[in-house]
Parts: sequence; structure tokens; C-alpha cells
Amino acid sequence: MKDKKQYFGMKSACRLWVVVLLLSACADDGESDFDGCASSLRLNLSLAMPREITVEPQNTRAAGDVTDVTDVRVFQFATDGSLKKDHKYASTDIKTDATGLPAVETKETDFDDVNSRFYIVINTADKLDDLFGSSAASTSDESALSARVYATEDIFSTQQAMVYGPYTYTGSGSTVKKTLQLLAKMRHIGARVDVSWSIPDDVNLTITSAQVENVPKNYYLYEQTPVPAVSEYLDPQSVNLTTSPNSFTFYMPENLKGSGKSVTPQGKNMVDNGPSGTLDGCTCIVLKGEYRYGTADDTNGVAVEYRFYLGADMINNYDVERGKVYQLAITLSGANSADARVSITDSNVFGIDNIDGTDDVNHDIKF
Repeated sequence: MKDKKQYFGMKSACRLWVVVLLLSACADDGESDFDGCASSLRLNLSLAMPREITVEPQNTRAAGDVTDVTDVRVFQFATDGSLKKDHKYASTDIKTDATGLPAVETKETDFDDVNSRFYIVINTADKLDDLFGSSAASTSDESALSARVYATEDIFSTQQAMVYGPYTYTGSGSTVKKTLQLLAKMRHIGARVDVSWSIPDDVNLTITSAQVENVPKNYYLYEQTPVPAVSEYLDPQSVNLTTSPNSFTFYMPENLKGSGKSVTPQGKNMVDNGPSGTLDGCTCIVLKGEYRYGTADDTNGVAVEYRFYLGADMINNYDVERGKVYQLAITLSGANSADARVSITDSNVFGIDNIDGTDDVNHDIKF
């Protein structure tokens, strides 16, 4: 396997500060969780972004992963699941503070000091604007957010949306202004896959095309329990090998297919060995090319196709989990011979240190 340093997320820790100052007022948009008026609440919200993670120690490579916070959405739900507050902060609301970190100052009456749950979503632009319209599902508002799907677009561009929550907040039951300081550890909503291949010098093989099959059409913003079956997939996605002829990276939603019954790498590609006796819907990397048995000027080349099904291993698992980085390294050694190995790491590794290496954030809730 080639040495690589992989990362899925920000190259360094990033904190987004949100300060909320509420005027003392009785809550009039829902039943209060205590008698009397809801007190003011000051919310200091830090967004900790996943920092770079190492699969194997080696040279850093450039990658277009999440590098900026362009918009922030904060949802507050009552204990019965009904929506209390939904506030969106656009790029014009995101400033830079004295330490160089992004900062947002929210409006005075954005949130209430009552028993509730908070959800944070970033980089979704206007894709959630219709979430709680007149056509909202009959289930609770909180369930509607949790089950929201987010369309898969260009799989070769970084999926920028990230989420946090639910965070359970207990209202103080006081009319005195309160301060809540919260560290929101943002999480990726899908998986990243790095594919690379090598050909030994004595093997006369040329890979001419690559594609990815069975990528789900939609991301779920939040993890689902139980996990719903995937029924819709994108058409096979062709890879542009012009700039990088032996590697590519793509991003995809979770695709949990389970395990089959193969006991060898060769058996993983057999339909009967797939989960429940089928490979339908299992994410697959396809490499196509031409192999010559003789010298380079042998004109009797044969077309070859290699198929590699993603999963936790290259034997019998077909799961692609959210929040994971899959590094698939392949050695192509002949017309019908290949050695594929997969390394998996958790992309949700968080750095909460400041730029200068110190951590000046108090993560306690203060009243």
C-alpha cells in the first residue's frame, strides 16, 4: 500500500462562536416547561471541526475537504419534538474575531431557556428552507429534521454539509439571564473513499477507464435507527483519469449492505456470496483496460475488467459507513489477478485546540 496521509475535514481546528442574548419574556410559541416566564439565555456555541487524521505516516497530499463554514443553521425543539426555534445564519453573519476564528452574533430573541434539544447543521445553503413548510410530515418536527434526506450531487466534490446533535438542554426555570457554553463536534454525513492502483513493471497492462457503481442517491442528515433500506442509486459514475491516471477520490452516503459468505478475496465478487445471495446495490469500483501477454508492441491485447466491492474488508463485508474514510489500494498483477487491500479510519477525529496550540474554551454549562 502506498504511504498516504488522509484527512477528511478541516486541516486545523476551527471554532465558530455564537452568542445569544434573549430579552426576558414569557414564551408564547408553545407550552413552557416550567411555570412562569422563560428567562434569557446566553449561548456560546463552538463548532469543533474534524482535523486531519493519519492512516499511515507519510507525505501530506492536497485534498478538497471541508475548509470553510459558509452558513449555520440552529434548530431548537421542545421536549415533545415540536419546533421552537429555527435560525439560519448566512455568510454575511459570519465574522472573524480577534483570534482569527469565524464568529456569529445571533439576534436577541433567537432561543429560549427551556427544556429542549438543539441541532446544528452547517453548509446546507437553502436546502433546508422548506423543511417545516405547510407540507411537513405528520410526525414531529424533530423527527422530520432527523429523517431529512440530502441529495447526492457530484460525488467527486467534497460533501460540505456537517451536523451536530441532538444536544439536550435543561432549562433553568429562572427569570435571570443564563449562559450556556456548548462545544458542538461536527460530524460528516457520509463517507470518503480513496482509490489507488499500481501495476508491476513486468505486467503489460493499461487502465483506460474507471467508474463507481451503486452510490445511493441521498444522504440522511442524521443517523437513522433502524437504518432504512436504500432503494435508489445514481447511474454509474465515470472517473476522469486525465490528471491522475492511477487514483481518485469520491464521496458517498452510507450504504449498509451487511456481510456475505465468501471466505476468499476472489469469492467476494461472486453473486451467490453477496448479502442474501445478491450483489445488487453493493458499492463497486470498476477498472477497465487492456492487457497484453507479450511485449509492448504486441497487438493482440485483450480487454480486462476488475471489480472491487467496498466494505470493512475485502473478503465478505459490503458496508460503507458514514463518518469513515476508506482507502482502497490495489495491485493489478495480470489479466485475472489483483490484490486489493482496504484501510478504514474514523473521519470524526476532533481537534479543539486553538491556533497557537492552547485550549481556552471552558466546555461547562454556566448558570
